[in-house]
Order: sequence, then structure tokens, then C-alpha cells
Amino acid sequence: MRRSFISIELKIVSIILVILAASISLSLFFSVRLARDNLLGNMRQNLTIDNDIFSSTIRSLMLSGEAPVAVKTLDSLKSIEGLKSIALYRADGSSAFSDYTTLEFVNSYQSDHVFERTPRMARAVMANSDFRSVLESNTPRQVESVADRTMKFYSPILNFSQCRECHGESPFIRGVAVYEVSTAGAYDRINRTGVYIALVLAGMGGAIALLLIALMSRIVVSPILAIEGVVSRVGEGDLEVKVDLHTRDELGRLGERINGMIEGLKVRNRLAIENRTIEARNQENRKYLDNIGQGLLLLGKDLRIREQYSVFLVKLFGVENPTGMAFLDLVYPDPALVEERAELERFLNFVFYNTVTDMEMINSVNPLRERRLSVPTSAGGRREIVFDASFVRIPEGDEIGSVMAIFEDLTGLVRAKEELADQRELRDAELEEIAAILRAGPAAFADFVHESLRALERVRSSLPNLEDPEVAGALFRDVHSLKGSARYFELKRLARHAH
Repeated sequence: MRRSFISIELKIVSIILVILAASISLSLFFSVRLARDNLLGNMRQNLTIDNDIFSSTIRSLMLSGEAPVAVKTLDSLKSIEGLKSIALYRADGSSAFSDYTTLEFVNSYQSDHVFERTPRMARAVMANSDFRSVLESNTPRQVESVADRTMKFYSPILNFSQCRECHGESPFIRGVAVYEVSTAGAYDRINRTGVYIALVLAGMGGAIALLLIALMSRIVVSPILAIEGVVSRVGEGDLEVKVDLHTRDELGRLGERINGMIEGLKVRNRLAIENRTIEARNQENRKYLDNIGQGLLLLGKDLRIREQYSVFLVKLFGVENPTGMAFLDLVYPDPALVEERAELERFLNFVFYNTVTDMEMINSVNPLRERRLSVPTSAGGRREIVFDASFVRIPEGDEIGSVMAIFEDLTGLVRAKEELADQRELRDAELEEIAAILRAGPAAFADFVHESLRALERVRSSLPNLEDPEVAGALFRDVHSLKGSARYFELKRLARHAH
């Protein structure tokens, strides 16, 4: 099943965009969170300062003891931007200035000064956990509602020494001042800051993405595409292309290795063509060597036979595969022929290393002229051959790389010469016999033949007893008489054999 193709450029762009999106998201998250914390921290700090101011204001109002002034002041504070509500509550949870309980207590406690009954505010009750916590801990409390975007402050109203003049010694906590402020403005600033940061980060991310994509395209994608194009053309058989990269990184090193591979393929291709050419020539040479009527072989400097040899050589010497065989063992297989082997080795070294002397002169002292040799036959026996060997130098540069030995089979020719000589000798013997008959007469020649046959018969019968001196002496005398008679009749061939 063929896998779908996905461009590496698309992969790189996708990876860059994913990484930048994740980075921008994290940066935006932490930046907005940091800005939010800073803004909320500043807002809380400002609200705390405002709380201190409100508490001081309320304290001053309470010290004056004038309820209408306090109520009017509290109403005016509500007009402050961001302040949603402000109220005072007694320790029992009821709102201050909603009845005359405190006024009557103060009037009963203060005999010299009596406060008048003025109009009261609407009654309200505060009984939540935050309110009770302030009463129990005597500690201001701050509560934020993110959903409502508000913040409430619970500040205890303490019975200070100045207050005890009107309210007596107890209780120490007279009530709680509760005011609520809006945090919507702060959150709006946080949102605007978040949007601004998001836009800045998005712009920077887009610029960085474009820069990274351009750099990756130049540094990675373009070289890879260039390498792909070269490899594709090499796959089509074009070995003249080359990766043109000048970078000193992994891709540059890869380009150099691909160029090296291309050079190697060119060398291999050239060698393959040369090998095919050599193989074709070898096949032609093999045909020549298989059909030539001479024994050809090549000798190396180690005096061993190389792979090139003719079929006639195998037939001539009765060997199956002479490749790697020592030349001395081919010509003189009998190791007892020490002198002949040494003479041939000296001659071959002379051929290889004495390049000053002409080859024609060297061949004049060739020890393999009409050399007789007993070789094995395919039937398991042996036969005698007569051969003549000549040598040709094959130079390689300034030296003699190898030597070709050419063997001529003279066996038939020598045998023909010998048979011709035997026939000529037999003819001469017949002529000698005819001349002897003519000179001595038929009767004398017949007696000579009769005595010769009797002498030869005695020789045959005496052969088994040659160790006996008398028998040997008698045989010697018979043959000597035969030689003398042959000379008398001028039968030279018979006299020579008798001798």
C-alpha cells in the first residue's frame, strides 16, 4: 500500500505554527495573569487606603455624635465613583441610625448633654459569616466577588477611649462599617490589557513565524529539495549532476557525500563498461585460444601460469587446469630433473629481468628446443611428446609484466622424420645387400645369411644366461663374427647394429 505524500515544508510550517501558537498562548496566559494580579494588587492597595480614609471619616463622624451629619456624610460618600454602597452596623447586626436605641443610651449615660431625636434611616440587618468573623476576630476583612465584579470591606468600629465618654466602657466593638466598591473598571482595564498583549504577541508571533519559515525554507527545505532533485536525476541515470551546496552543516556534508556517491557510481559505471569490454575481448580471446593449434599460456613474474591459456595446451600436456601451476612443474614434472629445472628457471629470469638483451638473442639459448617429455593420457597411461617452446615478452609500463609461452607440437613431425630416416636406412640396406650379392655371388651371400641366422639364434638362446662368463664370451664372439662378415660384404647397416 502506497503511503500518502506529505511535504516536509508543510510539516515544518505546521510545527512552527503549533510551537508559536503554544508559546503565544502560554505567554498570553502568564502575561494577562501577571497584569491582572498587578492591577488587582494595585486596586486592593488603593481600596485599602480608601478603607483607611473611610474608617477615619466614619470615626470622625461618630466622635461628633451628630447623627444627621453622619447620615448626610455617608450619603454623600456614595456619590464617589466606584463606591456602590456604604453602611454602618451595630454589633447585633442592625443598621446604625435606624432607631433611637443608641441615642437613648447615650442620653442616659450623658447627663450634661442630651441629643435630640432626628429622622432615622431605613432599618437593615447584616448577619452573614464575614460580618460575624469581623466581630469575632476584631480584624478587618476584605471579600471579592469575581462574578459580580465587586469587593466588600468589613471594618470594625472600635470603642476607643474618645468614644467611651458617650458609649461607656463596653462592648469594645461597637459595630462594623461595611462598604462595597465596584471592580468592573479594573477588570475592564485587565481585559483591555489582555487584548493589547494578545495583539502584540500575535504580531510578534506572526513576524517570528514568517522569519522562521523563511529561514527554514532557506536553510533546510531548499537544500533538501535540491538534494531530492539531484537524487531523482541520478535515479534516472544522469551521473553528470552535482549537489551545489556551500553550507557547513549536516545538509552540506550530506551533499558532499552524495557527490562522492555520484563520483563512485561514475567510476563503477566506467569500470562496468570497461569490464564488459574486457569480458567481450576475453570471450574473443577465449574463442581464439580454444581453436588455435598451438599451446599458449601467460607466465607471471612468480613463474606461475595465469588464467589465459589455450585448449591445445591442455591436450598437449594432459593437464585439466594449469592455472596457478608452476611452469617448471608443467615442463619438468619429475623433481629429480634438478639441473634441467634450474637451467629453465635461469632462462626465464633472464627473459623477465634482462631487458637490455634482445629477445631473439635470448631465444637462441632457449633450453626448450625439440624437448621430449612423457605426459599422462586420458586413459591413464603415458605418451611421449616432442615440443618446441618460444617466448614473447609482454611489457607493462617500464617493466615486463608477463611472458607468453608458445608451444609447438613437433611429435608428429619428429616421428615422420624418424620414419623417413628408417625407410631411407632400410632402402640403403637393401641396396647394400643387392651390391653384396652382385660382388660375392648368390651362393656366398646365401651362406652368409644362413650363418647370420644361426648366430642370431644362438644370441637369443644365450640372453637368459648372460651372467655366465662362458656364455657371454661365446655370444660376444658370435656377434663379432657377424660384424666382421657384414663388413666383408659391405653391409654397413648390419655392421653398425652388430657393433
